Amino acid sequence: MTDNEFMATYRIVSTRGRVYSRDMLLNAATRTPVARACKVPRRDIRAVLDDPKFMRPLAGMVPARVVEEAVMEAIGRTAVKP
Repeated sequence: MTDNEFMATYRIVSTRGRVYSRDMLLNAATRTPVARACKVPRRDIRAVLDDPKFMRPLAGMVPARVVEEAVMEAIGRTAVKP
């Protein structure tokens, strides 16, 4: 899925009206204190953002909520790995 398709499909829009792309969400997620403290790899967060099953329920939400959920999901997925 291209960035334009991602933006059109999920419509992650800030309170100021800016539509966020997958890369913008990824950059914001890697800068969060939780992601830094837990040392969550970018590839794990990207995998979460690329997962349509995870992103569908978050369509239309503000970027901060999506970023927070993506980081927590990435932490959960890495904790399950053996």
